[in-house]
Amino acid sequence: MKNTLFLICIIFLYGNSIFFISCGNGQSNARQNEASKQSIIPFDLSKAAKTIKLPAELREISALSYYKDNLLACLQDENGIIYLIDFDTEEVAKKIKVEGKGDYEGIETLGDTAYMMKSNGKIIRVVNFTEKSPEIKKFDLGFGAKNNCEGLAYNTKTDELLIACKGRAELPNDIQKDLNLPELKKYRAVYKVNRQNMKPDIKPKYLLEKKEYEKLSQTDDFKPSAIAVHPVTGNVYILASAGKLLVIIDKYGNYLEHKRLNNRIFRQPEGICFSPDGKKLFISNEGKGTKGTILVFED
Repeated sequence: MKNTLFLICIIFLYGNSIFFISCGNGQSNARQNEASKQSIIPFDLSKAAKTIKLPAELREISALSYYKDNLLACLQDENGIIYLIDFDTEEVAKKIKVEGKGDYEGIETLGDTAYMMKSNGKIIRVVNFTEKSPEIKKFDLGFGAKNNCEGLAYNTKTDELLIACKGRAELPNDIQKDLNLPELKKYRAVYKVNRQNMKPDIKPKYLLEKKEYEKLSQTDDFKPSAIAVHPVTGNVYILASAGKLLVIIDKYGNYLEHKRLNNRIFRQPEGICFSPDGKKLFISNEGKGTKGTILVFED
């Protein structure tokens, strides 16, 4: 009997030791798995590889696009001049006057064609924009001033332009009434534009619920100020100057990740773009009383 009890005790103790070892390993593995999770953003946004200080005339830099080689194209929000910035020499390589005064908030360059966007969503297409006699055509896409279009991007995988609205998501004139959309006043919207006929899809490409993104930015209003598509992953990067927020969504509009941006580095982020290989990220900041900047981040 004593031997039987002794054997039972041994089995009990052995079984429990296995249980605790198993649980301990499970918790350890869980912590290891949690620790091994990596950001999908391949850039250290806490430290720029280079900070380009811009001349006084670009204090209000409002938009940014990768042109070619070592050149970035940018706008300031008060005139229709395209500035080419050499990010190696950190100098203005060229200035191209296209239009007069206005509220210019977006630029995208595809080869030698530039697309300039005003805050009312009107786009100016400039073919051979670096030449003396470019071909200029203007497009009214049906947006209004209340949409406050601030972000313009190009998706290389779908050959479409994307417009991010800082203001209201609804388009004017009740043209979306038959689309069975959710209550758009609760969202910020991104619309796609067919680059071949320069017509927008009146159904939003992406809808971002304001309440959820306000939590991320810790503000009482989520207002996208710039947009870019990563040329390799196809993920969409959306900047919000208010709250200093960078949001990444996938090609379907699903939330992937966000980063809060340091106020000391990002004074007023208003432009974003990538190098064609996706290895460099550029973010422009308005000066807010000092010089505007372009921050260069490297993978």
